[in-house]
Amino acid sequence: MEATLTVVDKPSTDSAHLTDTYTIAGLIGVLPEIHFYQLLHQENIVETRPIEELRKLWLTSQEHFSQSSHALSSTSITFLPKSLEKREMELRRGRTYTQYFSEYRFCLAPVRQLITPQWYVNLDYLQTLQPIVPAPGQFQQALDFACDEGTSELAEPSMSNVAGSPSLAFRTPLFRDLAFTFSPLLPLKAQRIDSRRFAVTTHVEVELKPNYLHVAKIGSRLLILNGVHRSLAFMQAGWEAIPCLVRDFPNVRSLAEVGFLPNQR
Repeated sequence: MEATLTVVDKPSTDSAHLTDTYTIAGLIGVLPEIHFYQLLHQENIVETRPIEELRKLWLTSQEHFSQSSHALSSTSITFLPKSLEKREMELRRGRTYTQYFSEYRFCLAPVRQLITPQWYVNLDYLQTLQPIVPAPGQFQQALDFACDEGTSELAEPSMSNVAGSPSLAFRTPLFRDLAFTFSPLLPLKAQRIDSRRFAVTTHVEVELKPNYLHVAKIGSRLLILNGVHRSLAFMQAGWEAIPCLVRDFPNVRSLAEVGFLPNQR
């Protein structure tokens, strides 16, 4: 399914809260029909197609999925090329890896065998990635693309005003999760405006949450924990095996220890 939908930050019918309009593609044929409608509501999609058209799209997608082949080739993962040893060690010594990914290993994973936890992708964002995804064989650039430290121009925020409150707005959904740093807080600063009013300012630091492409290996299955759009961008660029971080998990329930809750996806 491909459609243009309007998404809001939180459930609301107030047009003042509308934040953006995305073109999405979804694998709706794998979902129960009622679940598909529920997801549209849970994702805060407030402007979409008529229910009759959505049902027709769901039926068409289900028929296509039932007729497709589900045979999987090998899901074997391999080590990174030796040419990346130096860059891999640099990443391993970095704060992001030591703080968040010390139990993961760097690997090449077969991109067509990766399982997505999302029922749709943002095609507009995918189009934004296409000019910057490395070409097949450019492993150094590909590793940096997979292990994004938030230094690209896509991570540069601008100030916006949502419902009267200032906020940071990013060009892509990749960098919307921020980690606030409340220590140490700087003292409040007061500046007199006139005889009765003061302007009071403070300083709060925020940092981008880790944005490494990482995968859970559960038995023979490879589940993307973060990096669905980049994985798809890699595949569209012609990659067969892509650099990423991989960690073994005994079962799906154990993903909760890394903050991944499948029942909320």
